[in-house]
Amino acid sequence: AITRLLIIVLSLAFFVPGSLGAAQSTPEGLSITVQAGFEGHYKENTWLPVTVRLENTGAPIQGVLEITLDDYIQPDVVYRYPVELPTTSRKEINLVVFPEGTARGVLVKLLAGKQVLGKAEARLVYESDENPLFGVLSDSPSAFSLLSELDDMEEFTGPASVAMLESATFPRRSQALEALDVIILCNTGSTGGLSPEQVQALQAWTADGGRLVVAGGPGWQKTTAGLESSGLLPLIPTGD
Repeated sequence: AITRLLIIVLSLAFFVPGSLGAAQSTPEGLSITVQAGFEGHYKENTWLPVTVRLENTGAPIQGVLEITLDDYIQPDVVYRYPVELPTTSRKEINLVVFPEGTARGVLVKLLAGKQVLGKAEARLVYESDENPLFGVLSDSPSAFSLLSELDDMEEFTGPASVAMLESATFPRRSQALEALDVIILCNTGSTGGLSPEQVQALQAWTADGGRLVVAGGPGWQKTTAGLESSGLLPLIPTGD
């Protein structure tokens, strides 16, 4: 089997229980959700961000989390991690994997020995290098839906795709941003909520050729919050 490169960015924390959306819950009280790529979008030969969230409101659980990339030939396990879930706990695991070739999805299983305690799946959407992929961090994401109608950009010959970003899940490693051709920050208070690691990832991504668009307008104060000392802005706006 071909060795897969793997950067692990573990962010393990416990929180009070809350809704994680639809997920399988066997045994009772266990739920698992997984997010991969940028709303599922990814590009070949780029790092793929994966976020796994686990919640347990039942009996304590000890197991092994198994992450599998489902390609078109044979699923390949790329990551295993021991997990302990006390009663009334939530845990988040963030990692970055490098798919070799194309993949249809990311499969997650929580195992106790050979028994599958729970599982979840995130489907992936392959984007050609000819298709520009926009990442948008904005309080008004619907305003950027028209970007998907672009089909004639410099150096790109295919139609564009748009993925909405959130500050809470914004990658903390620049490698995880590789699939994005353009990142747009507009009318958002979220930049002030970006951690130093997330801002550093954005800095490294732009230094490596990523295209960052920071829009002005009436919400410019919110948009530039947290970026003024980052060196990412060509100028520091002033005024009301």
